[in-house]
Amino acid sequence: METKEGIKYFKARKAIILGTGGFGQNKDLVAEFAPEMTTAVPLMPASHQGDGLIMGMDVGAATKDMGVAVAGSWPVCIETNSRAIWACDFGAIMVNVHGKRFHEESSADGYYGPMTKAGMQQPGNVYWVIFDDEIFNNVGRIEGTNDRNMNHVKDIEQCKKYRADTLDELAKMTGIDANGLKESIAKYNKDVDEVGYDTEFGRRGQHGEHRALVKINPPYIAIKCTTCTTSLKGGLKINARCQVLNHFGEAIPGLYAGGEVAGGLWTKSYMLGVMSSAAYTQGIIAARNAIQEPNA
Repeated sequence: METKEGIKYFKARKAIILGTGGFGQNKDLVAEFAPEMTTAVPLMPASHQGDGLIMGMDVGAATKDMGVAVAGSWPVCIETNSRAIWACDFGAIMVNVHGKRFHEESSADGYYGPMTKAGMQQPGNVYWVIFDDEIFNNVGRIEGTNDRNMNHVKDIEQCKKYRADTLDELAKMTGIDANGLKESIAKYNKDVDEVGYDTEFGRRGQHGEHRALVKINPPYIAIKCTTCTTSLKGGLKINARCQVLNHFGEAIPGLYAGGEVAGGLWTKSYMLGVMSSAAYTQGIIAARNAIQEPNA
């Protein structure tokens, strides 16, 4: 442990529990496991440097789901880092600098990670969220009431927005290819009118299959976005006792892990808001088993 007096060393009598979080703030590790995400905006604590991951691997620990560890989170305004995801949840689309859509925008994959990771594979690692006043006026709408989630509204308000009466004007303001943008909007609106869903990427609703799609009409609004990361979904391989495993599936004596430093809980999908509860649970399991270890 590093202190004002220098590095202090502590010797564990029974076991060690790694609970250091992920490595989203360590650009070298992000580049190693997900090079396309190196310019993503990390919104996790500055302490998420991968220390526990490195220490575990140094003593022979195996890893789990490192290929999906650096998962995309929300699209955020490139200038303010405020979340633009809520516009997508109420019908916005995403386009790249060529004006082309690149993924369905309703988080139907299980959560928003796949679509925002696809955004990081676009030219310049940027993309635009495109919507209109009707969509903006519904952001945060709570079903069955006249109420809105004002935190979601404030997020969109804090984004830098470009507004124009025509797509040519919007393209000039943003640098998006005008022809590509007009083609994308025209096809999307035609799909909504004629078949009720998006035929290009299979989008069925504003959010998942929830709420019918709406057309995007003038005046148009655009937010220039990149992707942020908020939590990592891969790490050290553990068993049900939260013991860290080696590459042969054997428990490393006296070594436990929980929370983001451990992998295997999430893969292609993710239940929103449960990273903390998972860490609490794994911490309790690890502690209960660690105290039963014999003294070293």
